[in-house]
Amino acid sequence: MKPLSRQQLTWSILVLLAAVTLGLFLLREDVKPPPETGKQPSYALQRQLRYSFTVQNKTGKPLQGAEFYIYAPVEQTSFQKALELSASHPYELMVDESGNRRLRFKLDFPPFGSKVVSITAKVALTETPVPLPVEDTNEYLGQRRYLEVNDPAISSLAARFSSPDPVQHLKQAYSWVAENIAYAGYIEEDRGALYALRNKRGDCTEYMYLFSALARSQGIPTRGVGGFVIADDAVLKARDFHNWAEVYLDRKWRVVDPQHKKFLQTEPDYIAMRLLFDRDDGAIGNTQGFSHADENLDLKMN
Repeated sequence: MKPLSRQQLTWSILVLLAAVTLGLFLLREDVKPPPETGKQPSYALQRQLRYSFTVQNKTGKPLQGAEFYIYAPVEQTSFQKALELSASHPYELMVDESGNRRLRFKLDFPPFGSKVVSITAKVALTETPVPLPVEDTNEYLGQRRYLEVNDPAISSLAARFSSPDPVQHLKQAYSWVAENIAYAGYIEEDRGALYALRNKRGDCTEYMYLFSALARSQGIPTRGVGGFVIADDAVLKARDFHNWAEVYLDRKWRVVDPQHKKFLQTEPDYIAMRLLFDRDDGAIGNTQGFSHADENLDLKMN
């Protein structure tokens, strides 16, 4: 074999060193491929909401600084982000322990006088759910008022849907509630999950409670939500106020609505006005409404 020239030998050594260096680089444990840049959710949808209340002084004496509260859209869910908020009268924006936003009004009224308070809100919506961190999922598990998770009747029913796949369990529980509970029209007082199971009837609140209890029974974080289901800009009316459930899957809150027979469907249409918890939020006790006034005022949604 013909011996290599000095130039050829030099090039061979350089190629060999380059190959060895590349091999050592690829073998390093701390070298990782660049992270994938997933597509960020786009809040491409927007809704403008308008709603108003008539507030009346029920007494024959003037009132100074009479207080009342009205909810505004929730700041953020996995499908919703609040954008703008305005009202016809001055207000103070308050955020309660549950994360709900309330507008506190303090107005003066003449004897038997009334005022109309109007609110305009704009929200952005996404068709791709946004992950939201939950500090303690135990807050959305276990037995609570109206969620009789530990009752034998509810535990027995939940066991029928037991599955290693949480989505499969949820879908079976949702289907059972949707098919076996009869809609009874609006019920003023909350009745709870056990009432719905025993009587096989209720309004949207009982559908929500029973499904939530069945989900929690299998260790799936679940919460109740109150608001409106709309597909466009809307003037909100009291008769359209609705309650549904949200389940926490893959760090996202997903909509399940047995009364409307929606399972992880049309989720951007669900505008959250209130996150429902069993604790008293200091102003509005039950799940049926989203306004409150002191005893001297009559407050009605228009």
